[in-house]
Amino acid sequence: TELTDLQSVLDGLLCRLFENVCMLMSRFALSSNKITEDPVSFAEIELRMPSGWSIEIFQHVIQIQRDQQLRYYNYGPVQNMQRYGQEEPPTIHLENVQGIPIVLLIGSEDNLTPPIDLNEVYINYNIGPIVFNATYFMGHSSVMTGSDMGFLEDLLEQLQLYPPQLAV
Repeated sequence: TELTDLQSVLDGLLCRLFENVCMLMSRFALSSNKITEDPVSFAEIELRMPSGWSIEIFQHVIQIQRDQQLRYYNYGPVQNMQRYGQEEPPTIHLENVQGIPIVLLIGSEDNLTPPIDLNEVYINYNIGPIVFNATYFMGHSSVMTGSDMGFLEDLLEQLQLYPPQLAV
């Protein structure tokens, strides 16, 4: 855990030096909604930003938004060829996700993955079956910092209904 502690210190130091970048990443990854988030939990998570994030994750999210396609990470033509056997990253075909029970716990205040996006994915790709679909008053980061963790009861109930190898 000494390495973990050192990582937290370094992350905190980097965020102090590059505050604008860390604030952008925090706002991108975390919901700062004062109603849906517990301020103490939120402050704890924000202190450790960007821990758990890498520049590649951030770039991949931007790539997906820019290209409007769900594809593997784009390393550039040379590395893509080495990793994927082609110059462009392969597309992830959601329409192939069939027969896997899907539980949707949707945050009505989620700006990173808004409810309309999730519904469009289901309609456009016909994935599923969706065995549980509920919307909660929470943001994207509420699973970690939410002031109301009531959704956990539904999540645990759904996890008990399906064997772990089918949990998504």
